[in-house]
Formats: sequence, structure tokens, C-alpha cells
Amino acid sequence: MAYGSMKELNNIDPNMEKNLLIRLYQVPIMGERCFVETHGICQNSYYISVSTFDEFPKTNVFKLNMVGDVSRTQWIQENQYDYVEIEFTLNKYTKEAMANNNSLVNTQSKVLVKITPINHIEITR
Repeated sequence: MAYGSMKELNNIDPNMEKNLLIRLYQVPIMGERCFVETHGICQNSYYISVSTFDEFPKTNVFKLNMVGDVSRTQWIQENQYDYVEIEFTLNKYTKEAMANNNSLVNTQSKVLVKITPINHIEITR
């Protein structure tokens, strides 16, 4: 995670009330060879952290199965306490990989992640 980046997902839709703190960690997958005559990041792996806002918060970190490059994130409003659904639009390769190697074929998928402080479920759409 030292070379990755973190994104606060609670900032996605500031008008929507959120009862969990959710962060997405993007970690480059090293050693892939999709770049032509140079090195670069072809895909990323992802982790998600969750925390309640209680006096003694429940916290957890989950490794997600999705691999690629997140191009869009949508927080889906749910009226359940300590539960959230977030939909990620995922490209197979990073923008940089696609720009470097025009033989790569990009595919796009959507992954719905259902999150509570104690577990998560990923559904590829």
C-alpha cells in the first residue's frame, strides 16, 4: 500500500447522509508487462476500509476481488443503519497502459460492493 493512493468515498455525494466512513485504497499491481518498451502500471488492486461514527467505532479493512482501474464511483443510498452499497465502474487497464499500448483491448465492468463494519459482498454486473 506504500505506493498506492487513498480516496475518501464519503465525499462522492455531499448531499447524501452517510452513517459509515468509507475509504478506497488503490494499490498498483507490480510486475505486469502490458507497456511497450517501458514499465508502468497496467492494473490496480483495491482495499476498502469501513468505520462507524460511534464513540468506540467498529472498523475493518477488506481486500476487494476487483482488479483494473476504477473510472467511476457511485454511492447508492440505502436506508439501513451501518450498511452501504457502492457501485464501481472498472476498466480492465489503466489509462496510461491504454495510451502506451494500442493492442490492449479494454473492457468495462461494474462491481456492486455491499459493506457493513463486519463483512462485504462483491457482485460483478
